[in-house]
Amino acid sequence: MHVGLSTSLHATLIVEGGFWLLAIILYARVTRSKNRWGVYAFWSVVALLTLVWYNNITGPPPPSARVAGISSLIYFSLVVAWAYWMNRLRPAQA
Repeated sequence: MHVGLSTSLHATLIVEGGFWLLAIILYARVTRSKNRWGVYAFWSVVALLTLVWYNNITGPPPPSARVAGISSLIYFSLVVAWAYWMNRLRPAQA
């Protein structure tokens, strides 16, 4: 019998969701938007990453390892580019 977060959807949502919420709060407190684009970039990436995270937990597994690898490469490349753009619009406070 396995016990842990991977065996309980509710525990996973609470623990990982709590860390995600904490990360959002910390990032929002130490950065300030230069303009409206910074606000839109931040909250749209929060919404997108939350949906992707939830789908990753509750959705079906990828059809093959090859599809998982290719889709992960594309996804993480886009996330890094978006984060770079968002951080230029939301610099850290001095």
